[in-house]
Amino acid sequence: MKTKNTPSIQYTNKLFYGEYAYSCVVNFYEYHLMQGRHAPTSRYAMLQLLSFDTWEEALENYGWSVSSRNEVYFKKVWNRKEDYVKFLTWLEDNESHMGSWETMVKIRTEGSKLSLYFRTEELINDFLKQFESHVISVSRPISETRADYIRNNPKDMIVKKYPYKNFRYKLIWQDKYKLKDDKKQAFLKWCQGFDKDSMKITPQLRIFLAKQGSWWGNSAYGAYMYVRDDFALSMINLYLSETGIFKVKKYVLEKDIEKIE
Repeated sequence: MKTKNTPSIQYTNKLFYGEYAYSCVVNFYEYHLMQGRHAPTSRYAMLQLLSFDTWEEALENYGWSVSSRNEVYFKKVWNRKEDYVKFLTWLEDNESHMGSWETMVKIRTEGSKLSLYFRTEELINDFLKQFESHVISVSRPISETRADYIRNNPKDMIVKKYPYKNFRYKLIWQDKYKLKDDKKQAFLKWCQGFDKDSMKITPQLRIFLAKQGSWWGNSAYGAYMYVRDDFALSMINLYLSETGIFKVKKYVLEKDIEKIE
């Protein structure tokens, strides 16, 4: 039975899985029956099961996928037959573009929670129009211009204000092995001697750089630093000639993107 539903909306400034600008959580809680390597059935088989007039006929023809352990979930799908047929058919029609390698809709289950990720605004709008009463929450950029910016600049972090008033970059330590202990300690000493208004190192990164030992005995969780501008960033790149040590994230102000919008 369909009920009136008002989904919550959260505005996001990043892509899901590095590709999808839009997402929603829906109340098709039994979809896990069709998702994953060890799922008891497939979408195709479920549609075939739901094509029969009675539950007894369905079991007679497709009962091989129904066990005493999961029968309660299959019955819930059966009791929402119309909704599930419409939903599964929509996925079959829209999950992929014919002739394209791109997945237009990504599906993720976590227990009974079902999340969908959409590549385009047109696609999520069509889904919301057809399944409004089944949507629990929606995550999306505040505008299509914002979505385009995120797609074209996936490494940027959109913020209302810069960290420490004017720091434009965040450098996240990601390589475990490239720097020897002596080089790590020398880099820490070099940073401490640099203009303190140009670099700010988190306590976790400071401990990681100062401490000797392997990665496993010296966690780098939370090991990152803030850098004020392009000059300071270029100095770090010159000092650390090794590539891939830091993942660089650039901060961009919302108000600057709004000028584009």
